[in-house]
Amino acid sequence: MINRNNYKYKKILYSPITIIFIFIIFIVLIKALFGAYNKERLSYNNLIKQREEIERLVDREKNLAQSVEYLKTDKGIEAEVRSKFRVAREGEYLAVIVDDESTTTESVSQIKIQKKSEMGFIDRFLSWFGL
Repeated sequence: MINRNNYKYKKILYSPITIIFIFIIFIVLIKALFGAYNKERLSYNNLIKQREEIERLVDREKNLAQSVEYLKTDKGIEAEVRSKFRVAREGEYLAVIVDDESTTTESVSQIKIQKKSEMGFIDRFLSWFGL
């Protein structure tokens, strides 16, 4: 009797339908395992990126704190005002050098005219097409 019950269970357990069912469950579990692994890798990569971002922000905070401390001093305020607004103290002179655009464009156009007269026929033809 024990032998017959044992045989019956083995017959059910080793039947092709049961083996296929167990194989399908195995495939589903493997797929879930790979999905969890991919999520873990993605989370780890995001963690590394966030740590780098935190380091960058901490460095920026230090730089900003140094700038604020510098701007709290008279020397810092004066340097910033001078660089932004081109101002001078009493008794100082400020020289601003500006190029004269009209002479610059005239000389450039004269150079282009001179170069066109020196160009050959093929060069002029190609210049129409921007080559």
